Amino acid sequence: MSAPAQPRPAEEPAQFGNLREPKLPGLFALPAGASAFLVLAALIFMATAFVNLWAAIGWAVIAVALVIPTAIPTRDGYGRYEMLFRRRRYTTARKRGETVLRQGLVGATPDGACRLPGAAAATELSSHVDGQGREYGLLHWPHANLYAVVLQAGPSGFAGVDQPQQNDLVAHWAAWLGSLNTVPEIVGAAVTVETVPDSGRRLERAMDRGRLGDDQVPAFASAVEADVRRMYRMGSPTLTCRVTLSLSARVDADEDGRAVLRGREEMADQIGDLLPAWIASIAHTGAGNRVRACTAQQIIDATRVAFDPSVAVDVEEANLSGEGTGLTWADAGPIYHELTPTTYRHESSYSRTWQMRTPPRGSFYATTLQGLLEPHKDCSRKRVTLLYRPETPEMSATAAERDVTKALFKANQGRTSALARVELESAQRTAVQEAKGAPLVRVGLVITATCDDEAALRRATRAIKGALAAKARLAIRVPAGSQDMAFLVGLPLGLVAQTIIHGPDTGAKPAKSKEW
Repeated sequence: MSAPAQPRPAEEPAQFGNLREPKLPGLFALPAGASAFLVLAALIFMATAFVNLWAAIGWAVIAVALVIPTAIPTRDGYGRYEMLFRRRRYTTARKRGETVLRQGLVGATPDGACRLPGAAAATELSSHVDGQGREYGLLHWPHANLYAVVLQAGPSGFAGVDQPQQNDLVAHWAAWLGSLNTVPEIVGAAVTVETVPDSGRRLERAMDRGRLGDDQVPAFASAVEADVRRMYRMGSPTLTCRVTLSLSARVDADEDGRAVLRGREEMADQIGDLLPAWIASIAHTGAGNRVRACTAQQIIDATRVAFDPSVAVDVEEANLSGEGTGLTWADAGPIYHELTPTTYRHESSYSRTWQMRTPPRGSFYATTLQGLLEPHKDCSRKRVTLLYRPETPEMSATAAERDVTKALFKANQGRTSALARVELESAQRTAVQEAKGAPLVRVGLVITATCDDEAALRRATRAIKGALAAKARLAIRVPAGSQDMAFLVGLPLGLVAQTIIHGPDTGAKPAKSKEW
């Protein structure tokens, strides 16, 4: 007789961590800017003390009074001076009428178009064909010299997937992110997961296609069908996932030392050649087997619904009928929008966007964000966008070593807390992993909730801040005064905010947008 086979031990979930904020260290609890000012103030104090002691004491009192507010951050982590600057900037913009936009035939636009607001007003959308003959839409951000392509994914989630397979999917996703820096032109990637209420039209059409004549259907079956039509179309959520890749049009300097910018057709040829490989590689990360590039019309329709959710049913019905919406990129924006410090009103909807302040501390798992991504009863329309910016191999190595230096600087300030020791150990582990070939990737996250009225937006705010973000171990905050920009960043349009803020790769300043 043979001994019974011993059960294999269950594989443990993979743990992740070492997420660190790339900022300069400061003295004690002060930020880097305040620390530099304090050092400069000390030098001025010593120089003045040799001439006039009372003047030096007066200068010391003024310097300390200026530094103290920076050591007491607000609840959202903003500095006191930053909040004062934001409030003053918003007040100035509101007095100038720059927080309200009216477009359309009776609006302020000369041609009566409804373009995207703010930084996206100058964007252009064109249609091209990839290397396998499939159509895709290409977005162009002229101010930043960026081109973006959107991929429609169909992830099935972790339902029915065992732990080893989950770990494999996460490993493939990490490998896919690490491969982004192999294409020098890629400056950003984003994953947008959106939950919206289902209109029920797809279910009705599916039931109508398979329905027999009324004389052949029993009464009980007809009653069940009526209940299904009435119950299952109410509140059933729909989840969509899109992956956006942003590429820079800048190429290496020519023989004269000047940067060269490629045109639309040249960028379309390169993206068309790379697109099949991107789609094939991302399919192994759990994104589904039917990953495809979004066409220009699909991007237009999705953007129009994002700015005006009231037309979602009409857009879906037009696409299901096969006729299409016929909308153009100049019609995808809102007719009306209004910006407040913490709310963005567009058409008949109200939106609020949060950004990640600090990532989960310590170790976390692949399912940490699952509750945040799933539909929630108090937040019918929710969009979660993960932002990635790959570093070049040279910058990745430099950043890892610099991070160790900053962690050592903090640890040598007399801080014997567990947090300082953990930060130093985390920085050292990151440097070791980078030396082994794992590139660094900057990570960000924005959450947008869209509701029909302010009361529903308050309920969604309580749900996101009180339950969903806390469960995901995220610290989030509202980008006060920048809700319109944050709303655009959360859309799957390929906007890399840093390129708009700091200007295009050529070094020229971006054109100022009328909407603030």
